Amino acid sequence: MNLDFQRKISKKIMKKIIQKLLLFFALFFMNFVIGQNQSGQITYIGSLTQKYIDSAMIDIKTKKEWSMSLKQTYAEFIKNAKDIELILKFKKNESYYYGIQNLEMENGYNLTEGKISITPFYTNNSLNNIIEINNRVGNISHKSLKWEVTEKTKKIGKYLCYQAIATEELYSRKGFFYNEKVIAWFAPKIPLNYGPKYYKGLPGLILEINKKEYSIIASKISLNPTKEVKFKVPKIENVISREESYKRYKEMIEERKKN
Repeated sequence: MNLDFQRKISKKIMKKIIQKLLLFFALFFMNFVIGQNQSGQITYIGSLTQKYIDSAMIDIKTKKEWSMSLKQTYAEFIKNAKDIELILKFKKNESYYYGIQNLEMENGYNLTEGKISITPFYTNNSLNNIIEINNRVGNISHKSLKWEVTEKTKKIGKYLCYQAIATEELYSRKGFFYNEKVIAWFAPKIPLNYGPKYYKGLPGLILEINKKEYSIIASKISLNPTKEVKFKVPKIENVISREESYKRYKEMIEERKKN
């Protein structure tokens, strides 16, 4: 294959990508004003991935420093992990996201909740805020990730969704930073830039999140219901940056080690 032919093929592919991007960005901005007046509620189901479950069970066997009792306990946590229900409510320029705690767990702990978290998040587009309402280290301010939209599409319910990929920096409980890929599927037909947790900022509502350890998938979509969408946001004070939250988590980890 000669170089000129390769260049022509590359140009055609890029042209298709640009055309698709322009199309749904145009659709988004055409519907932006309408979207700002929309209200609704999305119910998501959060689940651990089978790949994570399998790898975690194998990892337990390699922990030579763990006692047999500890291995059995953690194995039970993995086996008994239950899906969780997550709710996103929105109206005008605000959204409120939270998880519903499963009170039926026999041992009182659901690993799925531990991995996904049911911590509430409040966003305000007018103020450009994404606030994690965290009672452990303080309310944390987040920023939207830098998304890269791909050509991949799929249907979630009746909505055609586009794939977007980002890399986020996370802080481990073991005291170090690491990067992790996150995949979002968003619906341009729902011209709202909201999504679960702090995942937002795309030209359409995020209906699915895929990560290494878990997935969050919309199971029920209610737009502009006849009954008014209501949510009560706690008083948000003493907001800290993610960087400050990392320092506080690190201090907590070091304090635990001393005890």
